[in-house]
Amino acid sequence: MGNDRGAARGWLGLVLAVVLVGAGVVLARRRAPTPGAADFVGRETCVLCHEIAGRQWAGSDHDWAMKPATSLTVLGNFADDTVTVLELTSRFFRRDERYFVSTEGPDGRVQDFEIRYTFGYRPLQEYVIELPGGRLQVLDLAWDVQGQRWLSLHPEARFAPADPRHWTGAERSWNTRCADCHSTNVRRTTDAAARTSRTTWAEVEVSCEACHGPGSAHVRWTQASQVERLVQGGGYRGFVGPLRGEAQLNACAPCHSARQALWGEFAPGARYFDGFLPEPLREGLYHPDGQILGEVYEYGSFTQSQEYAHGVVCSACHDPHTTRVKQSGNGLCTGCHDAARYDTIAHHHHVPESPAARCVECHMPARTYLGLDARRDHSLRVPRPDVAARLGTPDPCTACHGDRSAAWAAETVVQWYGPNRPGPVPFGETIAAGRAGRPEVEAELLALAGDAERPAIVRATAVMLLRGYASEASADAVRLAVTDPDPLVRAAATEAAGLLDPVDRWTALAPLLSDSLRAVRIAAARILAPTRALVRDAAVLQALDAAVRELESAGARR
Repeated sequence: MGNDRGAARGWLGLVLAVVLVGAGVVLARRRAPTPGAADFVGRETCVLCHEIAGRQWAGSDHDWAMKPATSLTVLGNFADDTVTVLELTSRFFRRDERYFVSTEGPDGRVQDFEIRYTFGYRPLQEYVIELPGGRLQVLDLAWDVQGQRWLSLHPEARFAPADPRHWTGAERSWNTRCADCHSTNVRRTTDAAARTSRTTWAEVEVSCEACHGPGSAHVRWTQASQVERLVQGGGYRGFVGPLRGEAQLNACAPCHSARQALWGEFAPGARYFDGFLPEPLREGLYHPDGQILGEVYEYGSFTQSQEYAHGVVCSACHDPHTTRVKQSGNGLCTGCHDAARYDTIAHHHHVPESPAARCVECHMPARTYLGLDARRDHSLRVPRPDVAARLGTPDPCTACHGDRSAAWAAETVVQWYGPNRPGPVPFGETIAAGRAGRPEVEAELLALAGDAERPAIVRATAVMLLRGYASEASADAVRLAVTDPDPLVRAAATEAAGLLDPVDRWTALAPLLSDSLRAVRIAAARILAPTRALVRDAAVLQALDAAVRELESAGARR
């Protein structure tokens, strides 16, 4: 949060603030910070000083992440509209100022359910319904904002109410699957005996303190005298100030990555690997060459990029408050890359100013989900249609030239740029062969796992694939990965530790029980706990027990 208007605003006695919410204006009461505590004070307090940031945020994706269902927020057609999917007809309608859907409920009967919240706004808007026991469920019929139609998220199958994929089932639970990334300061309490749960939030949408943390200590600092400020230092106690470098990635990655959530009390400003373990290039999530396949968001692909390796962070391209890219067109890229070299026909070989001449079309190709949700791959890779031809993976050339083959594209690229391509040697064929368990690829996997110049997510994937190769060389590579500087590689070593006999496994992995990052400790505990009886060292057992408690907490969290 930059201090847009300065702290001296004379607002200490103010009790009401005008807050922009979407297209409407809402009066919100200022919440006074509790002395001595790190409390969430609410956006209405933040914008009293940070007015520009507040205006930029209004209408952003974060603003629209979650909202109460009102005439200002509901975009779908609730004028007695119907949609039929696999012989089930659902009806959308209004009663006064409330919104409803008549559809199949948890008991298999068609009932009326009130829409309590909206969920996003582009390209789809989904809707949240409250069921008994404090359960908030996301309806699997969404509104296509551009096409102005209702869309089934599972048009190919109709799930029975007992199926977890039914909209009333576990996979559509807002409380456990969505809340953390769509609201601010989400907290859950569960009464197992009564079979109820309660989910609360400081603010229903993704607001200032979702990224910056509770602001009460900073508010107190702004109220302090100059002498007190000097004694306190910084002014950011209790929350995260300007998000730069690693702090910014720690703020963005939890919600913009495919990952395992490990810790229910993860707070803004904490280290990413203390609360989450990102997925490596698993089959079904990523193509073997690292391109996005499943819904993996941006972090995993971005960490494969040269930009990430050179310290570039999200805000280099995205405004953190509007959430939009800072500039349209190639100017976004040529702010760092020489336009005279790259934004020319000699480089891109397409008509200038045409869509095909945009940097992102070749270096950040989009994958479309549900037929309308296009998401760009953030690995910013050099196109390799020659590799795509051998692997059957997507390439940006044939994505546009659908009537031509990848082999044609590969030939054309050689004509344009010559046979020697810049950039790292592709790893996709090695990963694909490792996934297939081909014995002849072990040496290539060993080289990939040990190549410090490769992205950590690639090396971690290679380490995990070595578990299929029962050789001393692969066992040595796993032992070496345990000491790797990157936590994702260390965690991957625990998955591959099945190569080692139980005693050797303890020798290799025991140090990870005291790793500085929770994700690694939990990964080690998951592997070592079943063979606890093999160990007599009290200090090691103490570390195991502590890590197992963290593992159990992670299991409860999920």
